[in-house]
Amino acid sequence: MAAKRENSNFYSLWHDFIHCSNCYGIVKLHKGICPICMHNHIKNVRHIEIPREGGTVEKIPQMTLMGAIPYTVYSLLILIQNEWERPQLNTFSFLEDSHKPSEKLVIVILFWSLFESLMEEFFADSMKELPEKIKTDLLKRYFSISIRMERLYPILHDSRFKKDFTKVGNENITKFIEKVHKARNEFIHGQPEKITDELVNETIKMLDPVQKVWISLYNLKCARYDF
Repeated sequence: MAAKRENSNFYSLWHDFIHCSNCYGIVKLHKGICPICMHNHIKNVRHIEIPREGGTVEKIPQMTLMGAIPYTVYSLLILIQNEWERPQLNTFSFLEDSHKPSEKLVIVILFWSLFESLMEEFFADSMKELPEKIKTDLLKRYFSISIRMERLYPILHDSRFKKDFTKVGNENITKFIEKVHKARNEFIHGQPEKITDELVNETIKMLDPVQKVWISLYNLKCARYDF
């Protein structure tokens, strides 16, 4: 296991991101301004005065902002980090090398759960303007994330998921998602050796890039631009 990360906390990517209450984009505010819709989140907000050294007083806006991710995503990132940092245990030492999966194969399984959770939010928010009964019916009809990406996405966005995900990211990230999905399915169907140390390392390296591309796709398709 040799993959390295720029940030020590696996959830640090999401620090300072919020859902804009005006356009619902996932953004980092600049001086209280949403970079998508330019909504001022601190205008007309009450401020509290905080005494600082030297007798100065700093005015801090007193407000509550909506976080960018559900607690499920945060929890999965913590679990991935815990699994990555735990010591090696030689769990599969009794197996021949050709049938031996990565000892940390659960990282790939957790990553796919993470991606599914993000896509669950994406599709729910893609349909937030639809009547609840229609939204519920579509989610039941297209019951899995892979089916939603393949069939529901074109209905909602008049495009293909793979095309748009590659557009806001790059082809390597899209191919990585397909590779993880394939390996996860092979694992479920009796081929755990398909989740290798190489794939685990690649998953750790791609963790932040995939989430960044998802944010870009979300803002492209789910943020409201009719302001």
